[in-house]
Amino acid sequence: MSLRFGPAGKLPVLDDDGERTAYSSRIAEFLEARHPEPARLPADPKECAMAQLWEDWADGSLFWFEVHCRVNDPDALRATAAFHCAGRRARERALVVPLFRRDCRAKLHAQGLGRLPASDVDRLFEAHLDRLDVVLAGGGRLVGNATSIADIAVAAQLDAIIRTSARRERIRARPNISCRLGALAG
Repeated sequence: MSLRFGPAGKLPVLDDDGERTAYSSRIAEFLEARHPEPARLPADPKECAMAQLWEDWADGSLFWFEVHCRVNDPDALRATAAFHCAGRRARERALVVPLFRRDCRAKLHAQGLGRLPASDVDRLFEAHLDRLDVVLAGGGRLVGNATSIADIAVAAQLDAIIRTSARRERIRARPNISCRLGALAG
């Protein structure tokens, strides 16, 4: 990933007529200011704070489980490599997977999940899914009655895991997550 995307060299980055905004929290703030309807942040201060906490959890915790899946699941790694190799010459494609895997594993190690045995990572991921399923038992939204940045951020991370990893079945096995995943993305 190139730094041309953003200072951290990672996605998401929003390009609005050449003005680039990196990091999902900043993108949400940008969209809220530029396009206030529909609102992505609840008007109620407590709900807004909860939505921002959920969004941060999705980016700061759930994201790393998705990266762990991408790097350690051969099918997910192949899907990721296909994306990163699109349009590249053959000699470049040969380098993408090893460099991508090395870079992601170093980041996972620094973050902490990469230091854990796979069974511990699985147990932590399952615990997150169980908690999320409990929260969603009360309704279709994480915060309030309308789709917020919380719903979008969590659904995006779960969707990435569903699209690329065998862990999709673990997500789908949670009735409240599975039932409301479409509603989360709203």
